[in-house]
Amino acid sequence: DGSGVYTRHLTFFAAFGDKGFLDSFHKHGGEHRRRALSYEYENLIIATQRAMALGQWKQAALCALGSSPFGTHSRSLELIEPLLEPNKGDPIQARILWVLGRGNLNLGDNRTSERYLKRLSEERAGQPQGALRSELLLGQGILKRRMGRYTEALEALEAARLEKPDYRPGLILSLMGLTYQTNGSDAKALECYRQGIEASTLAGDIQALNACLVNIGFLYTQRGQFQDALNMYTKHLEDSREQPRSHRGLPYLNQGASLLELGRLREAKLLLDKAHEISSKKGNRSCALLASINIARYHLYSGTPGKSLAILDQLLPAAASLGAPRLLGFLRKVRTEVYLSMGMRQLALQEAREAVELLEPFPLIRSGALGLWAVLLAEGGDCQEARALIATAVKTTGNYPHLLGMALVRKSQV
Repeated sequence: DGSGVYTRHLTFFAAFGDKGFLDSFHKHGGEHRRRALSYEYENLIIATQRAMALGQWKQAALCALGSSPFGTHSRSLELIEPLLEPNKGDPIQARILWVLGRGNLNLGDNRTSERYLKRLSEERAGQPQGALRSELLLGQGILKRRMGRYTEALEALEAARLEKPDYRPGLILSLMGLTYQTNGSDAKALECYRQGIEASTLAGDIQALNACLVNIGFLYTQRGQFQDALNMYTKHLEDSREQPRSHRGLPYLNQGASLLELGRLREAKLLLDKAHEISSKKGNRSCALLASINIARYHLYSGTPGKSLAILDQLLPAAASLGAPRLLGFLRKVRTEVYLSMGMRQLALQEAREAVELLEPFPLIRSGALGLWAVLLAEGGDCQEARALIATAVKTTGNYPHLLGMALVRKSQV
């Protein structure tokens, strides 16, 4: 069936960083080729280790980079990182920095990713950029969005689109849409998704098309349309073989979180366990942490807050290490709910305050933490500040009936 020829060509082109060839392979590849590819990945790992043992650093880097597009991301990164300094001064070092920056970004380690992307930007300043410049801007855009720096994120993503218009336009548009959406600009987000779907379909970029569909699912979730969101996530799960391996747990996570909101707890738990298992195996730390936080929510909703708290306590150091304020703020918001359910008011008050501070760049999710903080303040007799917090939450969620309803419930408690 020609799979041997295809995988040998893929190894060659991937090692030299030809992303266009790699995309074409994935677009036209079938399951029989994927199996051959898995075998080839192991060969590349062995070749990398042998070249390192012989001190052939550039050859080792070429083999390790060849493994990164289709291997388990964390395993490839462990191979690539030690090759950075031995290849200093060689043009291949820029590709190593990029793979380390983007790979850690895919795994949810924002802090490590930022370090590598910053170094790449500094070392490539004033040099011809080409496709690498678009990739760098794309990575910077993702990172800045996660940190809540929306204007900078949009500037980076727009610059990536202009730098090389044929470089994954659907993916860039889906990320621009998600940036608008996170900041509450739904109309602009939907227009980006519409354009992204058109561009992805035209280019045959299945991953980018899925990203647009998933982000529309996030939008439904924000609006409280959980069944519509679930439908989108189910479609994403059907197409998950086209996702990067490190992202394979995401469809299960999204489905499980939606089922939690619908009150279908047993089904949610099964999917969240699956999300955690896959993400942990693939090294995607942020997805695994989010799955665990939602498992803690399952225990809270099932009437076992003690189990929930034990899980969250265990997750706290790992969440703090990633440099992801939204994830850490979400964890602290759930801890607030747990403490509140257990009658531990002072601890709940402390958690709510920290959650509100961490989530300041993320107004919609922050509104829930504001409501919890307001209730706790009112219970302590500080009704004036509680009413001010609730007013902010109500104003923020005005266009989102589900979130607004939750804010109004908190208002009635104050």
